[in-house]
Amino acid sequence: MTTLNVTEAAEHFASTMKNAFANGTLEAIDELMDESITLHTPRHFKPVTNKNQVRAIIRALPQFIDGFHYDRHFINDQQVVMVFEGKVDDMPIQGIDLFTLNEQGKAYHVEVFVRPSKSLEALAVKEDAYIADVMAGKIRID
Repeated sequence: MTTLNVTEAAEHFASTMKNAFANGTLEAIDELMDESITLHTPRHFKPVTNKNQVRAIIRALPQFIDGFHYDRHFINDQQVVMVFEGKVDDMPIQGIDLFTLNEQGKAYHVEVFVRPSKSLEALAVKEDAYIADVMAGKIRID
């Protein structure tokens, strides 16, 4: 594997994330996550520390947020800030995903910030229904 400098790795990460959601090729994001990835969301008191669960949550975003897309991104050393937008139950939702990358350009830490609170509440209802369907075997996540 070719070694990229920090900025190149961060740009590759941001571009792959943006394109995966724009093109519906969400399996492409799997290669961007480190095995030890930790996800902190406004929904959960404790972080999600299982790569498969983090992957499932991120890949399910278009099911919860209509028109989910990354609008722009910013890079600061090994951190990539990606700004997202969409709608939940016809309410606008905006937020940022703050990814911290390791030396291989893979995310090992993610923090999510969402606004407004009404949209976050509506998102929570959709996520809970999705998780219930997964647990009941109605939805399969690979």
